[in-house]
Amino acid sequence: MEMEYVMKLIIMLVVVAAVIGLIWTFYGGTQSWWCKMMGTCGGPPPVGDTEVIKQATFTATDVAKYVDSCWMRTGDKRSGDFVCYVLQGRFNASPEAVAPLLHAFPKEKLLVETDFRGDAAVITFIDIGNKMKVS
Repeated sequence: MEMEYVMKLIIMLVVVAAVIGLIWTFYGGTQSWWCKMMGTCGGPPPVGDTEVIKQATFTATDVAKYVDSCWMRTGDKRSGDFVCYVLQGRFNASPEAVAPLLHAFPKEKLLVETDFRGDAAVITFIDIGNKMKVS
């Protein structure tokens, strides 16, 4: 009778240890899956390596140069959205003029969400779809 109790206790401890081990092993994948499912992943794009470029005037060629440069910095090298550049100054550019001047980045994946009337523009790499956004 006592031996059965000891064996049940040992088996129970082994099962608990195995379950804890599985939870510990798969926690990262489960957490990632859960936040993607619930839409709680991410937040604002990281700004750790963001460069702020101050210049008197930016032309469409300058904006295209920074979009290409952002693509070269990010591309398949990063996961998640990332703000590459914040351009501060006046703009002598139009949204339609930027895309034809791109060299490294595919023109059809460029999203220009600004009319360049303000005094700043943000160039962001969008991970889903590998797009670039100028806003």
